[in-house]
Amino acid sequence: MRKTNLITPKMSSEDILGILRETPGYFLTNNERDVSQSDFKNRILPQTTLKVAPYRDETGYFAFEISGGASIHVDILKKQIDPFEKLRLVRRAMPNTLLQTVCRGANLFGYRHYPENVIRFTVRQFAKYIDVWRVYDFLNHVPNMIPVFEEVKNAGKILMPCICFSTGPEHTDEFYVNKVKEILDVTGTDIILCIKNHSGLGSPRRIGQLVHAIKKAHPDLIIQYHGHNTDGNDISRMCEAVMAGAKICEVSDHGFGGVYSQAPALTLIQVLNDYGHKAAGIKIQPLLDCSD
Repeated sequence: MRKTNLITPKMSSEDILGILRETPGYFLTNNERDVSQSDFKNRILPQTTLKVAPYRDETGYFAFEISGGASIHVDILKKQIDPFEKLRLVRRAMPNTLLQTVCRGANLFGYRHYPENVIRFTVRQFAKYIDVWRVYDFLNHVPNMIPVFEEVKNAGKILMPCICFSTGPEHTDEFYVNKVKEILDVTGTDIILCIKNHSGLGSPRRIGQLVHAIKKAHPDLIIQYHGHNTDGNDISRMCEAVMAGAKICEVSDHGFGGVYSQAPALTLIQVLNDYGHKAAGIKIQPLLDCSD
């Protein structure tokens, strides 16, 4: 099996962002955490994750989301799993792939606001294992995310602030471009900006318009699209996002996806191939082996 990917955890965040900007094509993130949470009630066990880890590590994903959201409290309360031990085992099994988490801003990995000292302490502990931090506030209230932003930056990890997408009359391109500016005023431009479409809302055209508007305002900004396949149409939304300039999409394994979580990687790769867009660094055979 191949020993290195285009991007590895041994690289600095500066080098990683540079590769994302300079490499032709788009990148993929495998989001097993969300697949498990959205489609399987967090029932995917570490033994499954570790069994397929060599294939995923060889595939060449930008990152692998295995932590955050509801997974941590379910690991502790239901599975009686130490979330740090899980991360240590996954890191050992996938040494060439960035590990990613999703953090609910001031809610961390829970369901209410926590004191700032708790937020900062928790991020410092998880940052020992997590390379990419996808951070959001469901009302797009940027101040709720600032302590997490600061601790991720201090740890030298990749920061991925989110704008949470919706389709209300007030959710215009102008609204979201202003939110992006509000984030960048805090973080600077050395980030990945995630469009978090956690309800699978909007038409493909609408997503493409939003990516285009953000890229017009901030041409050098790296954009990731995170969507859900709730309506069965997220392949189309991801295609529009990539064709409008998004650099990363979050996907599932073909053997897992296609329900409420992320859409399958192989389908996206095949469709975008027809439009002349290539998945950077992706090897198809281990992707197939993993799903098998």
